[in-house]
Amino acid sequence: PQGAAQIGLISLSLSLSLSLSYRNRPILLKSNQGAQALVQRQVAAACVRKYVAGFWESDDAESSERFLSPDVKITTPWSDKVITGPKAFGEWISSFRASNPDFEYQSTVHTNHDIGDTVFRTWSAKNVDGDSTGVAMTRFENGLIVEDRICS
Repeated sequence: PQGAAQIGLISLSLSLSLSLSYRNRPILLKSNQGAQALVQRQVAAACVRKYVAGFWESDDAESSERFLSPDVKITTPWSDKVITGPKAFGEWISSFRASNPDFEYQSTVHTNHDIGDTVFRTWSAKNVDGDSTGVAMTRFENGLIVEDRICS
């Protein structure tokens, strides 16, 4: 998708500058694989930020669906079952937002804790039932989100 390509280009340029130095210390990558892994982590983190912004922090599910695999599995503390597929998740989040109009969600993606195909984030939510916090793990395959586990 066009949006993913744009994110990839942005992340690539950011990753290359980050790979040269971090906190004014040079980073030496021993192989091209190290540089590729760094770029992949930055692209995955950017995708997670867009997915969270669209589905969780606002009501813009359509723009976020492009990051989800057709078989994506999403586990959340607000549902007693695993939600499978972008369409089912879009329907669930719309229904959830309608029944929780004061719901607010914020998260921070922790790129220093990313491993391979997985991105971690901490989150906080506020709704009628009170405040809650937790961690989330988002896993990728072939550039798409295949699993998102949100734990409180």
